[in-house]
Amino acid sequence: MAGAVRLVREHTDRMDVLINNAGTPGGGVNPTDATAKDIHAVHDTNVYGPVRVTHAFLPLLQAADNPRVVMVTGEVANGRFTATDMNTHTGELTVTEGSDPIIELATLASDGPTGIFIDRLGPIAW
Repeated sequence: MAGAVRLVREHTDRMDVLINNAGTPGGGVNPTDATAKDIHAVHDTNVYGPVRVTHAFLPLLQAADNPRVVMVTGEVANGRFTATDMNTHTGELTVTEGSDPIIELATLASDGPTGIFIDRLGPIAW
């Protein structure tokens, strides 16, 4: 992490947008058989990873005029997700369709909404 922050600092003194898109599906253990050991790496990557990354880049974000943090998730309430290698291309959205809401959130004006959950069709209820 320190190396990534150092690399960014070599090129700029601020970060306008941080997109947290880390994710791992795990080993495909049936939930009824999963132990804490089985899901540790998944939880560490998908839950704690974005927290670590955000905190590491926080000083650069705070130096920006209108910083934004976009957290990317997998399948959502409407069941529509992007086809990727990670899900063996079972999603019904193209990469472009899946990235539209990420780009929209990353480029919001300073008076835009915060704490929202959206896909390309619009807001999704928590």
